[in-house]
Amino acid sequence: MSDDKPEFGYGAGGRPLWTARDRGTEVIRTVLRKAGRREFGERHGGFVVEGGGQQRR
Repeated sequence: MSDDKPEFGYGAGGRPLWTARDRGTEVIRTVLRKAGRREFGERHGGFVVEGGGQQRR
């Protein structure tokens, strides 16, 4: 894996997807957006998808 290119590309808004877990959370975000849900913002409520603490290998 190159240090300057995310292994799994980029998600919405140019979010780098460095790990399989990052890619999985982006899939969840995409499904929620397509279902008409909005991501959390300063003016509005919404969903947040966050990674867990330590990754298991």
